[in-house]
Order: sequence, then structure tokens, then C-alpha cells
Amino acid sequence: MYNYSANTQYIGKQFLYLTTCHSTNDLAKSLNSRGLCKNGMVIFTENQTHGRGQQGTSWVSEPGQNLTFSIILRLSDLSLDKQFLFNKALSIHLLGFFRTYFSNPAYAFHIKWPNDVYLNGKKIAGILVENSLSGTHITASVLGIGLNVNQQVFDFPTASSLAIAFDKPIDRYELLNSLLLYLDENLPLNFETLSMAEVQTIHKVYDATLWGLHQPRWYQAAADPFIATLKGVDEQGLLILETKQGIERFEIKSVQFINHPVD
Repeated sequence: MYNYSANTQYIGKQFLYLTTCHSTNDLAKSLNSRGLCKNGMVIFTENQTHGRGQQGTSWVSEPGQNLTFSIILRLSDLSLDKQFLFNKALSIHLLGFFRTYFSNPAYAFHIKWPNDVYLNGKKIAGILVENSLSGTHITASVLGIGLNVNQQVFDFPTASSLAIAFDKPIDRYELLNSLLLYLDENLPLNFETLSMAEVQTIHKVYDATLWGLHQPRWYQAAADPFIATLKGVDEQGLLILETKQGIERFEIKSVQFINHPVD
């Protein structure tokens, strides 16, 4: 059994290890609703049988090869209109961890909207954020994180792993310890106290590290594929594209990246 050494302030002080779990996010939400968890509780499994991604998609992970876990965070009275600000902050800190831990080549890591991490143009990590609400405020967030570490074969051509990218096996538990410590030290919980400059920095860093930023690429919406240039993501999480019609905004899952360059 994995023995996590929680040299942190709050993330991982309460740690639940499971050999198999239906969904760490579902379990985390259940424990949180019943008051059975502390702020920063981590639920980790070696085999997640029904992992979920954004908008009901699946996260398929080979047992014992990757990192699949959830973190329960009690946010300090975060208003709903700032929920994507939190998503952006989480994404840039996850990216910051990878760029620090794997310093060469740090530039190869990017964020793919809304909150995946790409390495060399392929997905190696994804985040699913599910919030608990009280009126117009978020009281707790469950962060489901899936990280492809040592898996070698994927069903999707856009997916890869750290082991493939760096051509060597990665110590999963050392990686997990370092990641939880990094998030514990860097991820803010009280977004209502952030200054305007700090908020703008989150928006700017997120946009600057977007995969495909300022590059003409193929996209697919409800109609035929089209070429557009990614300009950024607005405060509500809408993708900003410059198309032949001008500047347009797209909600999550209303548009897809087509992963090949414009001729």
C-alpha cells in the first residue's frame, strides 16, 4: 500500500488509498456531503473503473500505471461568477508544477482549454472540477485529476504519457508527493481577497500558456470544420476565436480542436 508523507499544510493531511474505485470524484462528493472529510482530503486509487472528464466524457486509465485522484477543497466564500477564475488558477498551477518538475523542456507543456495539460501537442493530464453550492457561492470544490504517467498504449491518438514523452519510467508516488506539495504551497483558497493585479495575472498567464495560441488551426463546431485563430479565454471560460466572421466566443464542448495544422 502507498504510504503518503503529508509534509503539507492541508492537502493530503487526510489521505484515503483505494486499490479500486468507481470514481474518486463521486466518492469525494459523497464524503463531503456527509461531513466526513477535512479540507484538503485526497482520495487516490490505483484503478478507477468509471472515471469522468468534462461534460460527461470518460477518463480511461490503465490500472497501476497512472495517477487518478481527487482533492476536496473548502473555498473561502467563492462567488459563482469567479468559478472559472478558480479553474484557470488550478490549471496554471498544475502546468507550473510540470514545468518545474520536468524543467527540460519546460516549454513543451501547455494548457489546452478548458483545463487539460498537453505535452508536445498531446494530452497527458486532465482536471474535472465539481462544485458544491450554497446560493450564489461555492462552498467546496472536488478536483478530479487524471495524469498519464507510465501507460504506453492509448485508444486516442491525441493522448500520451510522461513515460512516452521522456522515454523512461516515472516514479508515480514521488511525482504525486511533489505535486500535492506544490499545490499545497501555491494554490490560493480565498479568491475574494485577491487584488485586481493578481486576478489579471491569472488571466494573462493562462492565456499565454494556451496550446495553439495565435496559431491558425482547424476547429469543428455544429457546422462544417473551419479555420480560426485562438485569441484567448474570457473570464467566464468562453473560448475566443477569430474566424472569417470576426471574433466569436464558444462554450465548452460546443467546439472541438481538430489536431492537424492548416496547410
